[in-house]
Amino acid sequence: MLVVGPLCLVAVALVQSPPPVPVAVRVDSARREVVITAGPYRLPANPPHMHDEMDHEPEDLLVQQFTWPITTWIRGFRLQVVDPAGRQLPRSLMHHMSMMNFDRREVVYPIVERLLGAGRETGDVVMPRTAGVPVAAGHRLGLYIMWDNQTGTEVPAAYLRVAIPWISPRQVPKPAAALPFLVDVNFVFGGHNSFTVPPGRSTRTYEFSVPLAGHLLAAGGHLHDHGTSLRLEDTRSGKTLVRIRPKRDGDGRIVGMPRKLFGIRGRGPRLRPDRVYRLVVEYDNPTGEPLPHVMGSIAGLFVPDDVRQLPALDPADPDYRADMTWLDRIQNGGAGEHQHAHHGDPPR
Repeated sequence: MLVVGPLCLVAVALVQSPPPVPVAVRVDSARREVVITAGPYRLPANPPHMHDEMDHEPEDLLVQQFTWPITTWIRGFRLQVVDPAGRQLPRSLMHHMSMMNFDRREVVYPIVERLLGAGRETGDVVMPRTAGVPVAAGHRLGLYIMWDNQTGTEVPAAYLRVAIPWISPRQVPKPAAALPFLVDVNFVFGGHNSFTVPPGRSTRTYEFSVPLAGHLLAAGGHLHDHGTSLRLEDTRSGKTLVRIRPKRDGDGRIVGMPRKLFGIRGRGPRLRPDRVYRLVVEYDNPTGEPLPHVMGSIAGLFVPDDVRQLPALDPADPDYRADMTWLDRIQNGGAGEHQHAHHGDPPR
């Protein structure tokens, strides 16, 4: 959803982008957290299941690019939606969020790293201090949000607060270096990843390989209502490496998504560059009509045998360029119906 600024009626009508939504980055050394607060946003009330009924795909909203403040390892995140006084608002106001690292590539795709991501069904994630994702001071990050206020009442000012626990650089032994791992069953470079499922049961698949060897430390997933399962297979052996079934209510709506923590009981599934893997997403659509704008992805942590073997971002790669064009379009396209509400300092 995009909204444009006022029209300047001069020789031609010019569309002005609204100012970026403020983002505050604070290092809490006592709690060993970096706290990122974005907002305020004005959230108009949306009709129920509005995204399912739209003719076009809703847009994520760029909060703002910012610089990561310290060299460390991060080990998860805690999310809150709060009002200007710091009181908690329903977390379901947020449809999903993602945080990009513009200075490192994805494991599977040759594009900007999706450092963190969460849907409304995703719980907080905090891993043990034995593993973490390395992030260097000065890395350029960007936070993207999609809001979906289905409370029936406008929220005049909402903030998204993301607390990211970090590991002391002096920790001995040092944590294992893990990288974010994402595979989407309908990944479109420079476009939207959603798709339409027909009535009844259906399956969608995506095959991929990895550029370096390692093992999965943790895995979770993202499905929309009436999604029934995600699984990761080795196409050569046919073995299922990961299977995730969402928690659903009696109407098939997703109410939670479990996570697999392989590192607790030994090493997780091993992935190798010389093998091809398959993501399988299943839906059971009881509505009798095609169900648009659904998604299916698996995300987690991947521990490379040698993190130095991760290829660098290649600005000449056509997939990278398509992805950056899409991100630039979101950045420059405006702030959507969820407008920047003008208030004072962010809540602490």
